[in-house]
Amino acid sequence: MMPTQVRKYSKKKVVFSLILEKLSILLLVFLSKQRSTSRQPIQSILLVEPFQMGDILSLTPLIHPLLTRHPNAKIFVLTKFSSGKVLEFDSRIYKVFFSDFPWSVQSGKKMRVTKLIASIRQTLKLRNFQFDLGIDTRGDIRSQILLVLAGCKLRVGYTNYLHSNINLAGHLLTHKKNVSTYRHRYEWNLDLLRAINYEETELFPVKFPSFIPNRLLKIQNNILNLLIHVGGGWEYRRWSTEKWIALIDYLQKMSIYQHIHVIGGPSEESIIAEIAVGVSPTSKVFFKTTSFEELVQLVTNCHQFIGLDSGPVNLAACLDKPVVALFGPGDETMWRPLNSKGKYVKKAEKFPCSPCLQLKCIFPKKNCMEEIEVEDVLRLIDDDIIEQT
Repeated sequence: MMPTQVRKYSKKKVVFSLILEKLSILLLVFLSKQRSTSRQPIQSILLVEPFQMGDILSLTPLIHPLLTRHPNAKIFVLTKFSSGKVLEFDSRIYKVFFSDFPWSVQSGKKMRVTKLIASIRQTLKLRNFQFDLGIDTRGDIRSQILLVLAGCKLRVGYTNYLHSNINLAGHLLTHKKNVSTYRHRYEWNLDLLRAINYEETELFPVKFPSFIPNRLLKIQNNILNLLIHVGGGWEYRRWSTEKWIALIDYLQKMSIYQHIHVIGGPSEESIIAEIAVGVSPTSKVFFKTTSFEELVQLVTNCHQFIGLDSGPVNLAACLDKPVVALFGPGDETMWRPLNSKGKYVKKAEKFPCSPCLQLKCIFPKKNCMEEIEVEDVLRLIDDDIIEQT
């Protein structure tokens, strides 16, 4: 269902973005390096994305059209370490730079000035790479400042912040694009390239898989692996352990599944332990708290993926896996699994707080995730698998 309104941030945040953009014009004057404006082949491209794994993975569909147009270009990414390491598995990306962006920490934590200064200094060092093209897909004034700090000759970005009420003038951009129609994040990112004269046929449809880490590929077609990821970045994006237990108990009875891996990150260790205690004992279900590389390997080698609105869902979609995603407060129009094998369930239509900014839950004891039942998920499990049981 397409949202009926844009995401509305506080007036304070809207005004702050506008003031920051005005002040940053001085930064542009002092730091913009005078380089030749004649037509030259684009040899280095910098993509900036300081936020979460899903945001970072949303950059990967850009790689194919950029390299098709500029086959000799090197693509660099500036991102944060905790979730950006996934891009190190993408051989099409020449180098990933990591920075501890203070504004991309979890909500509720204060921004540290020391971290801000360190991030600015680190970005300034990137000027030595002499980037020909820099891209900010968010429409975020902070990312556009980073493009200036990094010395990008051409700077491409949106003037609207991700379908929200924050609108910029685009003073720091050499090529800007106004808000498009409400799109999936991958399509939103690709549509930005129209600002530098890409055609519809070069961009759409979104191409999957975006990348495959071949060294981790150990898939065995005769063993059907179901992967269930129970983690969500916010507690109100998570599903109850009771429903996970009921779903897993049902799925393990389906003879088609040889292995069922139930996983999560370190922050989900207690959730996995609780589910493991509740699930009926069996030799086919495995529970594990994974490292980052183990997560990538398990997603790469699974035949079916079930998970919450999270980074791993985006990873599975990018690898063109059959995906069933459970959405609660998240924006399904922007973040549903877009690949041809992707499906999702969301039942938040009766909640007046949708679309949600995911800062505070108004209905914590009976929220939109609790509206999703086990039967809703089972109906979306791959039809071909269901028919074989």
